[in-house]
Amino acid sequence: MSNHNKLRNRTKKMKGRLPQRVKPHPLNALFTKAVVSIMGRMAQVESMSYFDIELPEPGRYCGTRAGLPNSETRYRYVDWCTQRNENGNFFVSCRDEAGHNQVLDSRGWASEKIMIGIQDRISRLEPSNAGQLRG
Repeated sequence: MSNHNKLRNRTKKMKGRLPQRVKPHPLNALFTKAVVSIMGRMAQVESMSYFDIELPEPGRYCGTRAGLPNSETRYRYVDWCTQRNENGNFFVSCRDEAGHNQVLDSRGWASEKIMIGIQDRISRLEPSNAGQLRG
């Protein structure tokens, strides 16, 4: 069998496995668009307020890193916050399955190309427990 055929067979087999992957949530594209637009616009205008940018409402979402659907870098949930961190950047706080907290501000997002796919909406953050969850 020629090399060419081996390669063709291999790609065919891989294609056969694709349908088993979890279908992306219909909100994924919307959310990704929002993230891309906020990152692009915040790079241009640091002083822009949260409310100038169309975003999902602050709250809690399940998410994974884009491009790595089956990787270990999978977060149980992501907290959208309207607050800015010490540097004046909006931030999200992610907790992975090991329970480690990772806080990403807008610049961290842009550099790491992280996008959140909304798989499942979890209860909104209550002001009372927001502090302890972030810690």
